[in-house]
Amino acid sequence: MSTTNKFTHRENRFNNRALTGLGKWLALWELNAAARLWQVHAPNSDGLVVDFGAGNGIFWDIATPPKNLLLMDISANLLETSQTPCLKVVSDALHPPLELGSCSGIMALGLIEYIRDLDGLFCRWRELAGDDCMLLISNSPPILPNLARQWLGFGAKARRDDVVRNSLRNSGWELLSDTPVRVGWQSLFVAK
Repeated sequence: MSTTNKFTHRENRFNNRALTGLGKWLALWELNAAARLWQVHAPNSDGLVVDFGAGNGIFWDIATPPKNLLLMDISANLLETSQTPCLKVVSDALHPPLELGSCSGIMALGLIEYIRDLDGLFCRWRELAGDDCMLLISNSPPILPNLARQWLGFGAKARRDDVVRNSLRNSGWELLSDTPVRVGWQSLFVAK
């Protein structure tokens, strides 16, 4: 299965999971918790906010989108379904077409478990971050549902929260004291 097909398959699974029942309830719980964190810690500047792995942009239906929002995903099909008024770019998270120091906010929900080189990713995002840039990410810790996804070969890598925390710190990010926040199957981290 090609990389693009693998990610399109994963995104379709996530979107289908979030349509009904427990999956919908869980997805909304996780997204609402992330939206609350974003609203509390989001920069008030008019700077560029990039949502890496944005998929269909559903997060911005829950959170108030910033003025200068860029949705970035590897799948063009999902970006096309987003109703959020913003720029949309097809790119991978490790090699985005952005200027160094250009971001006032970086967001990535449901993405880092598919990235092998976490240190490289966080270092790259640190380079893209401007002064007072806020970072909001989710992690899929090694709990039963996330381990099952990893074992079934969906490409997800369940990482302990301390591994993510150390990688963020080693990359120059300063974690806010109230993170990580555990909600549903995810841990949410906020850093500057």
